Amino acid sequence: MNAGLISKRYAKALYVFSEQNNASEDVYRAMESLIESYSLYVDFASVLSNPTLSKMQKKELIQIAAKAKDNIVFEKIVDLILQNNREDSLQRIALVFCDLYRKEKGIYYGKLTTAVSVDKKTISLIQQLLNKENKKRIELDKKIDEEILGGFILDIDGVRLDASIKNQFVQLKKNLKKN
Repeated sequence: MNAGLISKRYAKALYVFSEQNNASEDVYRAMESLIESYSLYVDFASVLSNPTLSKMQKKELIQIAAKAKDNIVFEKIVDLILQNNREDSLQRIALVFCDLYRKEKGIYYGKLTTAVSVDKKTISLIQQLLNKENKKRIELDKKIDEEILGGFILDIDGVRLDASIKNQFVQLKKNLKKN
C-alpha cells in the first residue's frame, strides 16, 4: 500500500479521535514536537525501526520526543501505531496530522527567514499584524540565513514576501542592466 495513503488515513483517523476526546490541540503540539525531533535527531527514524527495541521502549522514545508523557490521547495514538507496526510512517503521519489540524482550525503556517536572530517580542508583533490582516491565526517557523544580509523573507501558504537586502541588490542589478 502507498505510504502516503497510509499516512493520510492514520492522520485523519487520529485527528477525528483527538477531536472526539477534546484533545486535538494537545495532540497537535505533541505532533509538532515529534516533527521537530525528527529534524533535530537524524537517526531518530532508524532508532524507531530497530527490531531489538521493544514496543514499550519505542513508545517511551516517541513520548519523550513528542514531549507528551502525560497526554493520554497521544499515548493511545502511539499504542495504535505501534500495535500495527506503523512506526516507520510516524513522521509522515505527524506531518499530515499537523497539516490537517491547521486546515480544520483555519491556521496559516509560514516561515520567517532573517539574517540574525529575532526576539520573541518582534515575532509576536509580526504575528499580530498578520492576524489582523487575515483574521486567521498564523504560526511561524523561524529560520536564520546570513546570506540574505538583512531584512526578512516571509513565506505563508505559497505566498512570498521578500524584503531581504540580498533581493534588493538583485533588483538593483537588474534595473541597472536595463538602463
